[in-house]
Amino acid sequence: MARKRIRYGKFLSRLILIAAVIYGLTVGARWFYGMNRQIQVSTDSTQVTRKVSGYILRNETKVFTPNGGAVSYFVQDGDSVQKGQKIAEVLSSGEATAVGILSPQQTLVADQIRFQAVEQEIANLLTAISDGVRSRKLSGIPSIKSDLAMKLEDEKKLSGEISALQNNLKPQDPTGTATTASPVKKGQKVDIISPGDGVVSFFSDGLEDTFVPTNYKTLNLKTIAFKDPAGIAAPQVKPGALVFKLADVSEWYLAVPITPADRKTLEKVHTVSLKIDQESVQATVLDIQEQSGSPVIVLQIRSNVPNAYKVRKLDAEIILNDYKGISVPVESVIPIKNVQGVIRIEKDGSEKFVPVEVLSEVNGRYILTENTFYTQDGSLVRETATVKQGDHILGRPGDADLKQISVSD
Repeated sequence: MARKRIRYGKFLSRLILIAAVIYGLTVGARWFYGMNRQIQVSTDSTQVTRKVSGYILRNETKVFTPNGGAVSYFVQDGDSVQKGQKIAEVLSSGEATAVGILSPQQTLVADQIRFQAVEQEIANLLTAISDGVRSRKLSGIPSIKSDLAMKLEDEKKLSGEISALQNNLKPQDPTGTATTASPVKKGQKVDIISPGDGVVSFFSDGLEDTFVPTNYKTLNLKTIAFKDPAGIAAPQVKPGALVFKLADVSEWYLAVPITPADRKTLEKVHTVSLKIDQESVQATVLDIQEQSGSPVIVLQIRSNVPNAYKVRKLDAEIILNDYKGISVPVESVIPIKNVQGVIRIEKDGSEKFVPVEVLSEVNGRYILTENTFYTQDGSLVRETATVKQGDHILGRPGDADLKQISVSD
């Protein structure tokens, strides 16, 4: 009987086929695993905000009536009016009184105080420009220059007003604290006229003479007894009654208590953004003070925010930082030699460690500076290349990756 011959060729072919399948599965698994570990980075933005409550400092003019009687109003609370516009009318009861007015001497003193405050604000703006140039933070300088131009215009205007008052001041009337109303017969109508442009308010909290912009350096919020504004509009008034207030909302200040941690952030900026009733408002940082051991930031605002003419306390949301950059998972950023970075996949498939600058962390993701960032070592400023939109990086690097990567210069 013939012995069966072993067919080695067929056996070898099967062995090669099995090896090829195993190799393919291994390579495929590695490729699949590698592709699933890679992510393509894209840009994102985030804001770091803080809810705060501030106190409004504004210029207000109180308008009194020298005559008692029945009042008819021709405007509503919150209306914008112009100088010389008729606000109300008093049907005189025949009574009259001496009404306090601001004398030329008092006006001069008020203007001189305001002039000194404007000069200080100009000095602060010039310092901010110098600091921005020195620290290479040039993006905020155009805004500072715009504020500086307005302050220089205010300085010029106040200087002219002071000179005019000094030239026209009468020595025989140095105080002029009061004047007596002209005789008005009973039943005669007396017009109450707006002394300037502004917003009419029929509410008062008694702090109109204290919470003015020129007092922002001397106020201490913890020593003030705040109360809700009370209505002052009435159908009948007595002589000397407060009829309405005229608020200047073209420029007003907001004093906001903040935390020591937030102070460190806000000391580095010249302007901030606020959200007030869902409206975005820009503000200039005038000063950060210590009041009874707590920091208070004073903001200058040139926007007519709803109710800013009337309320004293204002709730807002201050934007501490507004970041835009590359968004990556937190676990994709690793440290090598005390430098934070990510592992980027190069075009040839190799892996390279690239340093990054973390701006913020939100919901398990980092916002990174895009393209380049700057580091400073003493007087040496170094520009460092980093990730950019469209790059592929490892989403979760492991120890094995660290052994075979190259490090970016």
